[in-house]
Amino acid sequence: MELRELLGNDYRDGMTVEEIAAALSSKTFVDAATLPPSVSKETFDKTASELAKLKRENTELKNAGLSDAEKLQKALADAEAERKSYTLKSNRLEAEKIFAEAGISEKEYSSFVDTIVGEDSAASVSAAKAIAKMVSAQREAAGAAKQKEILDKTPKGGEHTETKMTLDEFRKLSPSERYQFSQKNPEEYKSLYSGGINNG
Repeated sequence: MELRELLGNDYRDGMTVEEIAAALSSKTFVDAATLPPSVSKETFDKTASELAKLKRENTELKNAGLSDAEKLQKALADAEAERKSYTLKSNRLEAEKIFAEAGISEKEYSSFVDTIVGEDSAASVSAAKAIAKMVSAQREAAGAAKQKEILDKTPKGGEHTETKMTLDEFRKLSPSERYQFSQKNPEEYKSLYSGGINNG
């Protein structure tokens, strides 16, 4: 249904959000007679409590009617479910520990950790280590590339290093890089300085 149909005669082109809200507030879209009667929180809480009590009693009655063999079978099934839950939690914690040690944050691994964690502890750990190794390698490569980029941009110094810094390149350096260049290459800095830095 479109806004024009909802508002009827109150609709106008170019209405603001506030005007639309005001127009909607005066409308009745649901017949109150069709709604079920509301229940107070006190009544709801009391009913919920009674329902929980009845469920407990029902479970006790069911268990009372079980044979010894059935009770044993149920106890074994409950124990197996508990063991499975504990194993999954334990394996998840181990995987999270591996990710944390690799510098992978919870925000990063929370979307996929459940897909690699299973009941097989060795498989869960192996998958976590493989992912951690891959992420670490990618981060190291990115860090090395960034470091190389910084080093490539940093003027080289030393007694046997010949630098070929142009005035344009020098002007593109940050103040700290200019200072480093002047300290490592005083002669070249002087020639650049006298050749046009003051004029630039």
